[in-house]
Amino acid sequence: MANLFTLVENCRLAGLDPEAYLVDGIARLPDQPMKRIAELPPQASKNARAVALAATATIPPALVFA
Repeated sequence: MANLFTLVENCRLAGLDPEAYLVDGIARLPDQPMKRIAELPPQASKNARAVALAATATIPPALVFA
């Protein structure tokens, strides 16, 4: 139970909605290769989404993280 609370608090610290993160994470687990397991923690997930948004945005990526 403490692990779940820790995960929820880490989501909040990363600025993520804990419920949405858990739903997304559980959905991704079956297809997630072990070599990409580092993408699953909340902060890494947030960074990966920012990079994906930057790649599809019309704003240059250097400005997205400024």
